Amino acid sequence: MLCEIVAETTKLFNIDRINVDGQKYKTQYWMAASKESLAWIDKKNSVCELLSPVKMPMLIPPRKWTSIYSGGYYTYTSIHLVKSFDTAYKDQLNAMKNEMKPVYNAVNIVQETAWRVNKQVFNTMDHLFTSGASCIVIPEFEERSMPRPYPKLGTKDEIIEWKREATHMYQENVRRKTKRIQFSHLMWMSRKFKNEKRIYFPHTIDFRGRLYASTAFLNPQGEDSARGLLEFSEKKALGQSGLAWLGVHIANCWGEDKVSLEDRLEWTNSHKEDIYRCAKEPLDNKWWMEADKPWQFLRACIEWYKAD
Repeated sequence: MLCEIVAETTKLFNIDRINVDGQKYKTQYWMAASKESLAWIDKKNSVCELLSPVKMPMLIPPRKWTSIYSGGYYTYTSIHLVKSFDTAYKDQLNAMKNEMKPVYNAVNIVQETAWRVNKQVFNTMDHLFTSGASCIVIPEFEERSMPRPYPKLGTKDEIIEWKREATHMYQENVRRKTKRIQFSHLMWMSRKFKNEKRIYFPHTIDFRGRLYASTAFLNPQGEDSARGLLEFSEKKALGQSGLAWLGVHIANCWGEDKVSLEDRLEWTNSHKEDIYRCAKEPLDNKWWMEADKPWQFLRACIEWYKAD
């Protein structure tokens, strides 16, 4: 009843009824985001900014990790270096001060690396997102509907096939809504930090020692769109072989990552004109959208155009 009241009052949710596959008489009810909800999410982040709804990048280097319980953010004191609910395990690690020094040092080096948002990639992404463009690199906003009505007078097999297609379409709509919400958060955070010269990402580790950025949505370990937005804030010369390795990276992002390094570089050189056109006018030349990792590919194309 409470769910029905929320859905009816706010218009932010729809209550969908679905039948569970293989269970004839079992029905599940789902609260799904409505169009009004997705539009509200696109705008609400700035309202909630003072509440810090998500952990964000820092404008100064994070606090150095000197123990399991001290480091990273200056204000979020509940974050520990190792992600674990085992207090005894963390206390044991914290007591191993000499053995943990190399670990602290490694995490500190990673989280003290400065990043920034690439403005050309951001402007391209922002234009496609705010204009509601229909393209494969931006999550769809509109829900899809069945192209044909329910076959009331159809055979049993036709009805089963229609229900199977409807279930698949419903699952795809849920997936697209989730992607849209995540992308909306990414755009809000990128817009907030796009003019900063340096941003930092506090890191933690799991019990195996693997590092993870503490920020959500925008971080170097995010999806293709997040990785395509970020670049190191401090420039370094490519050197004698740097341009060739950049060419290999471009081929990797396109999807040519199963051939030899020489063939990858040859592929990049053979598509040099296409790469230049995408780097100069990505909104007019959309060839880059066909890549396996389109946003990272576009970012690499821009770098190749500037360096070559």
